[in-house]
Amino acid sequence: MKQRIARLLAAALALTLLLPVVPSVSKAEAETKDAGIAQLSAGSGSSLAVQRDGTAWQWGWDMNGREFTATPASLAPLSDIAAVSSGGQHETALKRDGSVWAWGWNSYGQLGDGTTQNREKPAKVRQLADVAGIAAGGNHTVAVKRDGTVWAWGYNKYGQIGDGTNENAFLPVQVKGLRDVVAVSAKGFHSLALKKDGTVWAWGYNAFGQLGNGTNASSSVPVQVSGLSDVVHISAGRIHSLALKKDGTVWAWGNNRYGQLGDGTTANKSAPVPAAGLSDVTAISGGGDHSVALKKDGTVWAWGSNERGRVGPGTNSIEPLPVALAGIADGAAVTAGESDSAVLKTDGTVWMWGSDYSGVEQILFPQGQASASPDESTSARLSLGRSKEQIVRKWLAYQPSHDGGTYVEFPSAKAPYAAGTLQEGFIADGVRLLNFVRFLAGMPEGVAADDQLLEQAQHQAAVMSAVKKMTFRPVKPDDMDAAFFDKGYKLSSSGLIGSGHRSFAGAVENYVKETGRLSDGAGYRRWALQPRLQKIGFGYAGGYTSLLTRTDASAPEVEYDYVAWPNKGFFPTSFFGGSDPWSISFSPDFYDRKSLPQATVRLLRKSDQKVWEMSASGTGDAGTNRFGVIDNPCDELCSTIVFRPDGIGGSYKDGDEYTVSVTGILDVNGDPASLTYSVRFFNLAEAVRQSPDPALDQPADWAKGEVDAAIAAGLVPDAMRIGYANAITRADFSELAVRLLSVKTGKSIDGLLAERGKRIDRSAFRDTDDRDVLAAYALGIVSGKDGGLFDPYGDITRQEAAVMLSRTAQALGLGEAGAAAASFADDGDVAAWAKAAVLFVASVKDKTNGAAVMGSIGDNAFDPAGRYTRQQAFITIKRLLNAL
Repeated sequence: MKQRIARLLAAALALTLLLPVVPSVSKAEAETKDAGIAQLSAGSGSSLAVQRDGTAWQWGWDMNGREFTATPASLAPLSDIAAVSSGGQHETALKRDGSVWAWGWNSYGQLGDGTTQNREKPAKVRQLADVAGIAAGGNHTVAVKRDGTVWAWGYNKYGQIGDGTNENAFLPVQVKGLRDVVAVSAKGFHSLALKKDGTVWAWGYNAFGQLGNGTNASSSVPVQVSGLSDVVHISAGRIHSLALKKDGTVWAWGNNRYGQLGDGTTANKSAPVPAAGLSDVTAISGGGDHSVALKKDGTVWAWGSNERGRVGPGTNSIEPLPVALAGIADGAAVTAGESDSAVLKTDGTVWMWGSDYSGVEQILFPQGQASASPDESTSARLSLGRSKEQIVRKWLAYQPSHDGGTYVEFPSAKAPYAAGTLQEGFIADGVRLLNFVRFLAGMPEGVAADDQLLEQAQHQAAVMSAVKKMTFRPVKPDDMDAAFFDKGYKLSSSGLIGSGHRSFAGAVENYVKETGRLSDGAGYRRWALQPRLQKIGFGYAGGYTSLLTRTDASAPEVEYDYVAWPNKGFFPTSFFGGSDPWSISFSPDFYDRKSLPQATVRLLRKSDQKVWEMSASGTGDAGTNRFGVIDNPCDELCSTIVFRPDGIGGSYKDGDEYTVSVTGILDVNGDPASLTYSVRFFNLAEAVRQSPDPALDQPADWAKGEVDAAIAAGLVPDAMRIGYANAITRADFSELAVRLLSVKTGKSIDGLLAERGKRIDRSAFRDTDDRDVLAAYALGIVSGKDGGLFDPYGDITRQEAAVMLSRTAQALGLGEAGAAAASFADDGDVAAWAKAAVLFVASVKDKTNGAAVMGSIGDNAFDPAGRYTRQQAFITIKRLLNAL
């Protein structure tokens, strides 16, 4: 039955592509229709869903890339939505009345409201009506009207708007020469259109053949895709394209570096080729560097780059042939974003996988909205796994940062006794770390310090310090005031106590690790991870610690099926060691707690396929000393199994992946149940170093003043004011150099080229026709690489930057080294072709601050082969401007 529903849904989705009219639905009809999900759209960082009742939802990264949530938020009061499309940094929605609404980044006019003002809330696209379909591209938007004409607006550097120019459009303009269009698609810098006769047309960026007309020349007007007919569905990937034919076959063209065309090769194609082995396909979607398809039988297939799990868990890094997504056999619709993908199943649930998800995860809509059925609603906190990127971002927000002392008032362990008072920063570090470990476990954050609990916990620690014993039942010293003792003693029968910790944060880390402990069923850990934990107090005196917690019975119940440590998905090695016990706490709402003693745990290490089997009976190579079951009366996380594999050593290794399988247990109905999840360990410190947090995405302190000056001088385009610590690409540096020439001379690039008798040669390179690159090439600032390539997205070394800066200066008539040329300790490492340029940039000074255009990075080293970042590029371009 499910397969039949899947075929009907898929057929209906395909059919709507051939109907350029959005049917109007009355309010009464909408209220009686099934409120399930009707359509999905995954973009670069955000995903959208629209329900059959016309309501819409959004989840993922916020507009500034600072916060991620997998819980959909309503787009109300926006209503009566017929379709949604998520783009590079903006979102769009089509209403049933034919109007289009957009929100997000608007630097290039991609919101179509006539401005460049970013918007957090949807705004109506101006001068546009009677729209039947929409598509959000990288920084542009395309719409097909009910009369079959196509309109577009936004970024147009590569002609992706299709109006015959390369000028950005802040209001909709008509795409030239297109009629009888029934569907549009856009991603990256190109656009596609499907005509009523089954032919496909394309325009925009074409360096990789993504327009499909047999060339690599970009086009600002639509060109027909070669050799395609009988097409029923189209989908643009970032730099590749897909088409689904009436016979159920999939055809692809464009960039194929990661096998995203699915033809079994990694060679680019400028004309359509069939995706190998695919038939009976009903839906397709092109992502960043991967592709996804849905077959009639409800199975989902994907191919291309599997970086961060884009193709699916357990596959190779590159999949040049379609592979089935494990565990999905009842798909109804699919969508692929830049690095995430989603499937809508026939039961109405939505599942996603990719860079922001651990494996294939269900997207849980707020209860009562977009749920499968009233009796299948679940909490949005259900066993959440975390991605590496999420963990890094959260760590940067929560990592301990207090570098002051411990006390405001010191405790005294002898008469006259004093409890002492801890510094706020000392306490805040512990609270932040506790919320971080709760985040790792998928538990709610928001735990806060409570003044009363802090005072009580501090007295408890002071009492233990006075009796010099970690105990819940201290004996009052004769010279201690009874009231002082009672404040600690009366509370010493509840909470956690410890010794040897130097900080609140250190105590929290020790509690959740439970290093070497197995017999108590990870009791300290379970205490810290209580789902409804609200308030906390911490005391520290004489090396003794007290942790008091308070749960709120009136707080909303947090549903979970299990809580695992280490949790599924990515997990940092710094929070779990080789001697630490694994633990799984089972919810009594899902599992029969009495069946846990019969459980068998199988742990598989992926790297060498080593298997550990552990159970209470000690079967196989297991022993009872490495497995335990705890089922004590308590409020939360009471039914727990703990286990510890032998032979791990002191730590788990970066990149180690383990699959946990639990069998032999029963569900609440007494039926056999099982549990399987995977954990992938990673080095958190290294991940932080490699992936700076977008929330901190601003120039470094040492760079900020000069970067701001470069921006003020008009040298830095809006699109580059992000990722300051990232390496700058060859194409982006070309644009900076061209801007410098324009700013310095006050002339347009066309004027400069004409003045010097130069012209742009669009056939200069096979992999780009970027106008700034070609202008910089014509002026002798940049050069190509072997095979007629420019490598526009390649990084630049510091010595290569020196050469380009020197050539930029020469284009303005300055090319002699100054008198005070620097000598570097690593002069011998500078390539012969770069020596003169390095000498030049090290000797020419910025007249405003006396700094060399490029100088030492420290220890008198130039580091010629070192990376050259955006903020460094902005500063050196600014310094060169001020030196001329």
